[in-house]
Parts: sequence; C-alpha cells; structure tokens
Amino acid sequence: MESNQIIILASLIFFKMILIGIGFWSNRFAKKDESSFLIGGRSLGPWVAGLSYAATSSSAWVLLGFSGFVFSVGLSALWMLPGIWVGYIIVWVWLGHRLRSESEEKSLVTAIDFISADTNKLEQRRIGVVAGLMIIFCFSFYVAAQLQASGAAMMSFFDLNMTTSIFIGASVILLYSLLGGFWAVSVTDMIQGLVMATIAIVVPTTLVWKAGGFASMLSSLSNTDPAHLDFFSGRSGINAVLASIGAASIGIGTAGQPQLLSRVTEGMRPGRPIHQVDEVRPSGERPVLPADGGRVML
Repeated sequence: MESNQIIILASLIFFKMILIGIGFWSNRFAKKDESSFLIGGRSLGPWVAGLSYAATSSSAWVLLGFSGFVFSVGLSALWMLPGIWVGYIIVWVWLGHRLRSESEEKSLVTAIDFISADTNKLEQRRIGVVAGLMIIFCFSFYVAAQLQASGAAMMSFFDLNMTTSIFIGASVILLYSLLGGFWAVSVTDMIQGLVMATIAIVVPTTLVWKAGGFASMLSSLSNTDPAHLDFFSGRSGINAVLASIGAASIGIGTAGQPQLLSRVTEGMRPGRPIHQVDEVRPSGERPVLPADGGRVML
C-alpha cells in the first residue's frame, strides 16, 4: 500500500470512528421516547438542522454527480440551479413555518402525518399506505445511488470491489443510526456538511489555480471544446427551452422529500425569518469550477 493510500485509510478510519462515537453519544437522547429517536425530540436547533439539511440535499449527487454532469455537458448543466434555489425558497420561506408550527402543535412526527392530519382514520390509513409505497419505491433508487457513490469513492482509493465498499459504508451508517436515531443522523450530517463546504471551497480554488486562473481556464475550454461553454449545448428553439426547463425542474422536488422536511420541522422556529436557520450550504455553483478546471487539466 502506497503512502498516500495509508494516509487516506487512516483518515477514513478516524472519520468513521467519529461517526460511530456520535451514535453512542446520541443514544442518551434517542432512548428517551419515540419522538426523541425519530425526530430528535424537536430540539436540534437551527445550526444542526440547517447543516444537516445542507448535507442531505447536497450529498453525493452534488459533489460527484453534478460535478460529473458539468464535466460532461458543460455550462448547460447550470440550468439546474434556478430550480434548486426555488426549491429552497419554497421549503424555508413558505412551507417551513407552517410545517414546523403545525407539527409541534399537533404532535406530528412525519411528513405523512402532516399530510393526513385533518382526515379521518380511514383516510389516514389510505394516505399512509400510498405515501409509504411511494417512499419505498423512490428511496430504493435514491439510497442505492448514495451507496453506489460511496462505494465508487472508496474503490477509487483502495483495492476493493463495489460490494465490499458498499457494505463497509452501509454498516457504519446503520450502526450510528440505530444507536442514536435522528440526533445521530443529524449531527453526523452536520459534520459532513462542514467537510463538504470545505471541499467545495478548497478544491475549486486549487483547480482553477492549477489551470492557470479563471480567464486561462475559460480560454482553454473555448479553444478545445467551445460547446462546453454554451448554455444550451448547441440546442436551439423548443429543444433548448424544454431542456432548460427539465434541468431546472429537478430542484423543485425538494419540497416533497421527507428526509429534508424532517430537518425543517426541527430547525425552523415559528414566526422567525429564513436566516434564523443559519444554513451553511455548499454552493451549487462551486462544483462547476472543479469540473471545468479538471477538464482543462485533462
């Protein structure tokens, strides 16, 4: 094993031990009652909830998927950003306050509880079954994609196959989740959100510098692949419009993702403005720079 692999392995083991340690630490909060385990007893606060939301909404799909997408198609991928911003605004400015206040007032735990709160028992059961099946179906692909990204990242550094890589990552996640419940998940997400924010700043800055500066990077791209700097990737007319709308529509789904709404119910204080959440989110534009910088260097 090379020296750089040893350093990466030691760092990975250290980080995984921190995550497991958080699980044991959070166990004292999670074992109080059902609400404490499932939603942290509504006591996370804006910093933990906001950073946890940022890490969950901008996980592997941003640092790996979106960067790769920009690397492949160019600046036309930026049409995703308006939709992402609209999704954030819908959740934190409009939906968040009502979701937080009603869930606390009526002792609601899940997004399904919120949807079915004002219906009779039969309708609540029907809504729960339909929504549950939808979540199981959609999250099968979502969780699989997250685990695949984790496995791919580990495979790129170590001589491991995909199955082993996924098993290691999933085992650590399962352990601290069962130990500490929502508290453990949120605190570990907060830490990973800070790591992601650091990466989103350091990596783009380094790669742009390695590429000779921002102007040099754009000049190299325009000479080698002009289409990469085209916001419509060579499309025109109705094709350009539909492609842009389709890309922008991706972020609007934020308002219906239960793993994100649960953070809102914990971090949004009734009657307080959006900045109270103090969300520190890796910016959606930053993966564009390492993708373009990496393309120039290759």
